[in-house]
Amino acid sequence: MDDYDSARVYLAKWAATVADHGDRERRETRELERLHLGSSLGAHKAHGHNGRRINDHEDEEGPLGAFNVLDLETECSLIHHTRTAPLSPMEWFAFFDEAGRLKVSEAQVRETVFRGGIDHDIRIEVWKFFLDIYPWNSTEAERIVIRATKAEEYYALKRQWFDDVAIQDSEAFQEQKLRIEKDVHRTDRTISFFASETLPNPSGDFTGVGSNENLELLKDILLTYNVWAATPSSASTGSGKPAVTKIMASVSSFAAEDLSESSPTAESNLLEGYVQGMSDLLAPVFAVMGDEVMGFWAFVGLMERTKKNFYRDQVGMQSQLETLSQLIQVLDPKLYKHLGIVPG
Repeated sequence: MDDYDSARVYLAKWAATVADHGDRERRETRELERLHLGSSLGAHKAHGHNGRRINDHEDEEGPLGAFNVLDLETECSLIHHTRTAPLSPMEWFAFFDEAGRLKVSEAQVRETVFRGGIDHDIRIEVWKFFLDIYPWNSTEAERIVIRATKAEEYYALKRQWFDDVAIQDSEAFQEQKLRIEKDVHRTDRTISFFASETLPNPSGDFTGVGSNENLELLKDILLTYNVWAATPSSASTGSGKPAVTKIMASVSSFAAEDLSESSPTAESNLLEGYVQGMSDLLAPVFAVMGDEVMGFWAFVGLMERTKKNFYRDQVGMQSQLETLSQLIQVLDPKLYKHLGIVPG
């Protein structure tokens, strides 16, 4: 199955999910109207306009056919923002005591960043807390040890595939590598971190497309993440052969099965190798961190929050659609009501 076939299967499943969600919303809306809005609907239908006024919109006839005219009036008050200045280096350093441990709560830091963002000069250090590289209650001395330990763990993971020619020559590994290379060379070249073409492309499949050290490290990080995802609870010590063997076998099985059938078990949710779009999450994180090791662990932290978006049963996408629906229902009830009525 090539990239386009995989994309078609994914989009078909996603479209079916959206359609099912919309149908359910429309059924719920109609039931609500039947139970509670019957008299109101009758009054709207008797409206003296040329069109039919139903549920706060009018159906009007025009040269191109029927269209909806929405009532833009709303009883909701305007929402006033509470945006503040970005978290500055002076404010950030003042959050810590003499031992380098935060004196303020995690919640306070998060709210400060939520309201104002982060000054560029301290973004790397702040992100290390937000992306779970550093524990929130750690001291400066503990963080020094963490950085050294994380470097050892990363290079041990990388060696599991980087130093093994047999694994690199395997069909499953080559398939993963090709998928990663295709995505990496689509990375936004307007970002200076990835813009230059100082290296010839090591893959003959991309003739005329140059590369650079940072793009090549993107590939290495994504290949290493494959190994980490197969053994998330291990400390990546020892030879690591079982981890690589597991992920390669998993990838081969995934490629061979019929993707139109989704298993109802938790096993169907396993991340089985690289999935298109992961490089788009890694690229900005790596560009900010500017370091292979910290870029990898920041990506691990980000993926722990977003990996459901890459599951085959699309549970992450469904959850986000549900959240979006709930937000629209609260923030713009009229739009929510209208979307529940119009045909999908």
